[in-house]
Amino acid sequence: MASYKLFEHTADIGVEISAPALETAFAFAGEALFDLVTDKAQIEECEDRLIKVKSVDIEGLLVGFLSELLVLFEADSWVAGRFEVTLVDDKSMSVKCFGERYDPSRHGEGYHIKGVSYHMMEVQRATGDTPARIRVLFDI
Repeated sequence: MASYKLFEHTADIGVEISAPALETAFAFAGEALFDLVTDKAQIEECEDRLIKVKSVDIEGLLVGFLSELLVLFEADSWVAGRFEVTLVDDKSMSVKCFGERYDPSRHGEGYHIKGVSYHMMEVQRATGDTPARIRVLFDI
């Protein structure tokens, strides 16, 4: 089972994610982001959007994915509550996002996340009995 928890940082908010597979960890990173900016429990899966990300490495994929989610929220007023992640390789991924148009009266307002940081970032695949792990900071 996947999980995430917050950790303290001076000017940012951090998230640690543990999951049986890296794709699940990426999905939980998306859920954590929307849990921070709104009340994720109120998000209905009325529509879906497809995100494709390419980068030079796996850390860049994580930053690109989470940054795309911030663009959906800030520019399109759209929120997602569930994600189906497909990692093609360490440089390419696609994500099906399930959500709806953001309604502040229903979804509430949380942190204003300005960006995703590479500082202190960790992305580790699952190996044997060790789950996949992600550690990421959001600039607030």
